Amino acid sequence: MARESRTKYAVLGMLNAGPKCGYDIKKELEKASMFFWNESYGQIYPMLKKLVANDKATIEVIARQDQPDMKIYTITDAGRKDLAKWLRQPAEQHPIRNEMLLKLFFGASTSTDMNIAHVERLKDRLFRQRLNFEDEYEDMIEEHGEDSEAFEYWQLTTRYGELVNEALEKWCQETLEKLRDKR
Repeated sequence: MARESRTKYAVLGMLNAGPKCGYDIKKELEKASMFFWNESYGQIYPMLKKLVANDKATIEVIARQDQPDMKIYTITDAGRKDLAKWLRQPAEQHPIRNEMLLKLFFGASTSTDMNIAHVERLKDRLFRQRLNFEDEYEDMIEEHGEDSEAFEYWQLTTRYGELVNEALEKWCQETLEKLRDKR
């Protein structure tokens, strides 16, 4: 039996927080769950269509003058029931797929300098992510309020991201030292 797409639940979860267009779903997922989940527009828009077709969401088309019509989606009671059922189920373990680690695993087939470059790019990206934590924190307070339940859960997942980021930055530093010693 094929495994059900988790995109459905990512989209339903975002709609459960309030009506949104596909663009807003993508942007909010990028910001709020960048450490543990991502969805592309190519996954979100077909899923929204499917959710509407299956009565899990509704669509409201808002005409705009100088832009294409905006489509706002809202979760239905049936969508909430599906989301609630999924939230009660144990989470499946998914294998990690990290192209940079795969390249490093085969690092003996390329130059040390190329391997260093891969790790340095990761280290730079992690540094930029760390700088974004504070901005995201402020945005979430503004959007939900510091005392909201949504903010509390956002803090829990953000802390996960902070600690993972910190550990990966440490790993990058150790790895770069070892690779540089190989020169």
